[in-house]
Amino acid sequence: MPPGKRQQSNAMLYGLVICIFLTIIAIAFAVVFYIKAEEYKTNAATVQKDLDELANASELRNLGKLVGNKQGGESWMSLMVGYHDRAVAMITGGVAPATSAEVKDQSVKGQLASVITLAGKHIVITDPNTIGLVPIIQKLQVELANSLDTAEALRGELSQLQAKFDDAIATQVQERETLTVEKQQLQARVDEIQSRYDDIEKLLMQTADERAQTLMLQLDESRAKLDQTSQTLTGTQADLSKAETQLKNARSQLFVVSPPPDANAPAYKPDGKVILVDDLANVVHLDFGSDDMVYKGLTLSVYDRGSAITRETKPKAEIEVFDIYKNHCAAKITSGSRKRPILTDDLVANLIWDRGQVNVFTVTGDFDIDRDGKTDADGAERIRALVERWGGKAKETVTAETHFVIIGETPVVPKRPTFEDLELDPALQRYYDDAMRRLEEYKQAQALAKTLWIPVFKYETFLDFIGYNSQVKRPGAF
Repeated sequence: MPPGKRQQSNAMLYGLVICIFLTIIAIAFAVVFYIKAEEYKTNAATVQKDLDELANASELRNLGKLVGNKQGGESWMSLMVGYHDRAVAMITGGVAPATSAEVKDQSVKGQLASVITLAGKHIVITDPNTIGLVPIIQKLQVELANSLDTAEALRGELSQLQAKFDDAIATQVQERETLTVEKQQLQARVDEIQSRYDDIEKLLMQTADERAQTLMLQLDESRAKLDQTSQTLTGTQADLSKAETQLKNARSQLFVVSPPPDANAPAYKPDGKVILVDDLANVVHLDFGSDDMVYKGLTLSVYDRGSAITRETKPKAEIEVFDIYKNHCAAKITSGSRKRPILTDDLVANLIWDRGQVNVFTVTGDFDIDRDGKTDADGAERIRALVERWGGKAKETVTAETHFVIIGETPVVPKRPTFEDLELDPALQRYYDDAMRRLEEYKQAQALAKTLWIPVFKYETFLDFIGYNSQVKRPGAF
């Protein structure tokens, strides 16, 4: 083949190869483009379907009206969920739980149903399916206002009844004291007449017959006076019973409006609390000081914080004040247990000392002060001295001013001495009369305390309430 034709054939061959190659490349690109186009078409359809499920075309056009203003970078969905969580939080309180809107909605419905059930006990709910939280609150507010008005009216009635009750108490106490004095005077007259009667009877047995008639007349006269005195005493006791009945009726009227108060409540009031504990030094610091008139040597009982003090509550420890500052004081721990250590905010109390008032005590009965098994003749006097030393006042009898009554054991009355006993020891009559007097005072103190709603404590309980159980055997404790 000539050289010119060979070169032309090669060029055509190369052109044909290139054309075929380009065609193959074009076909490949077309195929890839077609596949991608179909994929984009499928994705677009899926996105459109998801978008239709999320919101229709009308809702999408009005997202700003339906949801609200959106900040940059925040999605409409997050904005709507935020508003929903905020509404849930305002209804249920606290932070909305991290759950679905459906679960939150069901939770709100359940709590709202409980609220409607509870509110239905106080207000009228026509249809639980149509009433909301705001109308319930509005109705409850109206009911609360009515209840407050009723309570205020009842408080006014209670104040009036309390005033009447106080007047009845004061009148009854005054009448009781007056009648008691009259009773004692009449009893003295009865004793005097009885003594004269006994003397006349003895004289009658010892004199001659010629004086018998005169002495019998005197005896009859004495008996008449004795009968008259007994009748007067009976009338006095009837007046006393009438006064007690009036007081009982006044109480009944008062208790209809208000339940009877706890007579022991003033005794259970704590005087302060622990503000600092120094375990190494065995010292605690309390929240009252010289401004509160606290004394060095004052003992207090310590009780667990957060628990109420009652008659049955036993103190966890006892402390004694040794250093006083303006607004606080330091006290050493005199008794306690490692199992129940003193903690910050623990309560402290002493029945005698009170930073706000002077407490008045009545002490009666027989006392074994140092627990040696023997009654101390001056036990009551020593307890009164302790009360006076710690800022209180002590009286032998119960009055309307008495705050607390401390009782010991019931006084033991010996057998009434006979004539033969008195011949051997005339002082036996004085011992007997003294024992009878102390027994009568003991009973009368408890009766008056019950009538006047005054707390009564036995000696051991009294020691618990003043933090003095560990001190009684110490020399000079009383």
